[in-house]
Amino acid sequence: MQAHFANSNLYSCDAEIYPYLQEADVLFDTQIVDLKKTEKGFLCTTHGVEGFCAYEAKRVIDTRSNEKMSLSKTFNLLMESKETPAFPGVTIAKAGLEDHYVLRLPVALSCGYTDARAAAKKIVAQFSENQKLLLSAWGFDYQVKADYPKTEDGILYLPSKMYADPVLAFAAGLEVRV
Repeated sequence: MQAHFANSNLYSCDAEIYPYLQEADVLFDTQIVDLKKTEKGFLCTTHGVEGFCAYEAKRVIDTRSNEKMSLSKTFNLLMESKETPAFPGVTIAKAGLEDHYVLRLPVALSCGYTDARAAAKKIVAQFSENQKLLLSAWGFDYQVKADYPKTEDGILYLPSKMYADPVLAFAAGLEVRV
């Protein structure tokens, strides 16, 4: 068995992914609780929708992102605006609908969720009467260093954040199957 651990939300693109899932051993909504190297590979203890489980794996592909592999980190907001938004230090990208924009607030790699939300509140306080907040992020967006993917201690680190969308990230994981 090959263990894949994905944090990307693949459920929203299930039609594109389904043909690949029929042949893959993939664990979704699963976190590694313990990982021990063995003579045959790894003993992985996980927690997911089935509770705690132990698996023997020949190979582990870890698709999570973390601070040590990141160049930068942002906290994102989705806003509706009748005018083109501009906020100092914030990267703004057009979103799906005509008046929707994604605001990417740069935060320190050590920044926690509470501090990121406080920074976001300061930006939202600057909104005009023609602008409103639609969504606030539930996590962080990481920009990954160029030296990934790489293998350390027998684990292939293949951060899903290296790819433009979850389908491309999933396909990259399948390409390195045993």
